[in-house]
Amino acid sequence: MNTAKKNFGAEFGANLLRLMGLHQIVGIEGRHIFGLSPQAISDLKYRKRQPSLSTAHLVSEFFEVPIERLLDTPFGDLLEGDLADAERFLRVENKIEERRKSAGLRTLKTEMRERARRKRLQA
Repeated sequence: MNTAKKNFGAEFGANLLRLMGLHQIVGIEGRHIFGLSPQAISDLKYRKRQPSLSTAHLVSEFFEVPIERLLDTPFGDLLEGDLADAERFLRVENKIEERRKSAGLRTLKTEMRERARRKRLQA
């Protein structure tokens, strides 16, 4: 009985860490994207605590990965399956940009425009 509880979401932390890296979500952005404190996100990523079912569901829906796969599937297998869908990737990127905008955070598009402008000014 105890082993089932210990193994609940065995891959969740590693998958959250890699999904955030894949989509370049850093620091305080997690608070605005998931509604979790930076400490809570860190604890989940580094397996200091297990995800609640509601947190796992929230992350699953946001990244468009089935909850059971997010919890128990190694990231490499997710990359070959669920994450190989380019349209899913773009939908998630758009969600991230919208959350960044609504939180008043710098967006990747803004960053790219500013870099291009600086290059033009330097030329």
